[in-house]
Amino acid sequence: MPLATTTKVQTPKNIKPFDKVKFMASPWLALIKDINITPLPQRFSFRTDINRRYAETRIRDVAAASNAGFLPLPPQYTKSYTWNRNYDTQWPITKSIQMNFRATNNARIDEDTGRVDTKAKRDSILENLSNLGRNTNYSQSFDITYQLPINKIPLLSFVTASANYASTYSWTAASLDPTAQSLGNMIQNSRTQGLTGQMNMMLLYNKIPYFKKIMANKPPPKKAGAGGKKDDKTPKPPDAKADTTKKKK
Repeated sequence: MPLATTTKVQTPKNIKPFDKVKFMASPWLALIKDINITPLPQRFSFRTDINRRYAETRIRDVAAASNAGFLPLPPQYTKSYTWNRNYDTQWPITKSIQMNFRATNNARIDEDTGRVDTKAKRDSILENLSNLGRNTNYSQSFDITYQLPINKIPLLSFVTASANYASTYSWTAASLDPTAQSLGNMIQNSRTQGLTGQMNMMLLYNKIPYFKKIMANKPPPKKAGAGGKKDDKTPKPPDAKADTTKKKK
């Protein structure tokens, strides 16, 4: 029984408190003028799946019941009751900060052995459902990227840099076996950090008058002729005139 819902904002509202302040038009104040925040996430999704599987198998002994070796075989039960939940959030906190979060939770609805044919067994299942089941596994991932505003400084407008952080976490429950319970549950986590930078040399050269002058006086490239080939303007030698004089016999 799957159930899913997704909330998505096509263009989340971005607030810029200093965008219309006149005295901040100077490029040296761009760091302050460009301060902004997006109060709501761009996307949030939730999905849940409840899977119930129940099978009862009874093997029939074709031998006559009067045989001395006849033993009635009890029925065999195969049951599985799981509840999975998935979460996903994407949030551009600002125009330069992007955050993503994803999580998955797996739970099991425990049941008594045998056929569910008593009120006590049914109430036990309903109670486990109200408690969202017994968690058996949980995992999550988180990452955030920050575009450093170093290029907002006029002297460093040719430099761009970004920093990122990512982490994962998982939790796995021990089985109900007493020996496994004494060892406890298992957790795992990881973390990565990174910093990257780039320099646009063309923007840097344009800031230096000497190189800017050289780039401004750069001759234009030669144009190619029809078919992508250069025109051959070398004069061709005149064609030799045919000798049409008849030789006298």
